[in-house]
This record gives sequence, structure tokens and C-alpha cells, in this order.
Amino acid sequence: MADLDAVQARAVSLFRRPTQTTAQLLADEKPPARFSVFDPRQQDTALELASELMRIAGEKPGPDELDKVLDRVEAAFAEYSAELVKYALMVFITHYPGGMQLPIPSLEMREPEKATQSPATLGQGATLFSDQASEEDLNWFREDPLANEHHERWHVVYPARGIPGPKGPQNKKRQGELFLYMHQQMLAR
Repeated sequence: MADLDAVQARAVSLFRRPTQTTAQLLADEKPPARFSVFDPRQQDTALELASELMRIAGEKPGPDELDKVLDRVEAAFAEYSAELVKYALMVFITHYPGGMQLPIPSLEMREPEKATQSPATLGQGATLFSDQASEEDLNWFREDPLANEHHERWHVVYPARGIPGPKGPQNKKRQGELFLYMHQQMLAR
């Protein structure tokens, strides 16, 4: 019987898995195409994987079932890009009863390279309130890790192709309106 703490620790380690393995980097292999929730085929693939994880978990997942889910996630890293697999796991955890027993680490923990501001923005203050604001001044806001994590999380909670379920993917009520509102608010800020 699996221990829930061990299963949770395993989930965190899977989220922290690098996009490319050390073997791929040493072999100088071409990196896989980046996953994008905006590519309908890639999102469909990720949601199919999330749906498969839901089937594996069963109706009332405990530590043993969640361990089997993570076995499938581990195998999926060999089939798909790491970003696609991580997105599918986040969708599973977010939308499946019992899946919430697994943690989703913050973006800064999962992929620190995405949460670290580039050298171009370090040491520069944002001067948006001056009359002479430049395009470079916006870089600080574009690279804000918390805003980016919120945006990523929104696309996990509201997948454009619908939330996987027994009746197929389904959108939440007023999802399109919420999409426009959230993105408008992010741009306004």
C-alpha cells in the first residue's frame, strides 16, 4: 500500500522534471516543440491524457490509485513533451475529485528558469508612470512570475477545449465571458 506523503513527494518531483533530460542535452538532440495550450491539437492530446489519468484513478482514488496515475505520468514523459504531461497532470489534479490530494508546486518551484527575470529587466525600474515610458519598461511586467503563474493556472482551470469528463470535454458556464474578462483585467493591470 502506497503512503500518501510519498505519493505527494513523487508528484512534486515529476513536476520538477526538466523539459529535456540530461541525456538529450548531452546528445545535443533538437528540443521537442514547446507545448502550447493555444494549439488545439496539443491541448486535445493533453486533455486526452488527463482523461486517461482520471480513468486510471477510478471513482475514489486513494494513495495506491494515485501512485498508478503517477506511473502513467512517468511513462507519458517518454511519449510527449514534458510541458504537455505536466499540463495534463495539473488538469487532472484540478478537476478530478481525489486528484486534489496531489500538490501542484508553484511555477517558481516547478520551473525556476521560467520565473527568473531575464538580465535585461534586472536593475531596471519600471517607469510606466512617466511620460516617456518605453517598450523595455514593460519587460518587468511581462516577466512577473506571479502574473504568469496566474495566467497559466487560469488555462488549467478553464481549458479552451473543455474539461475532461465521462461525457467528453465540457466548458464551464460563461467560460468565454470569463476568458475575456480575466485577460482584459490582466492587460489593464
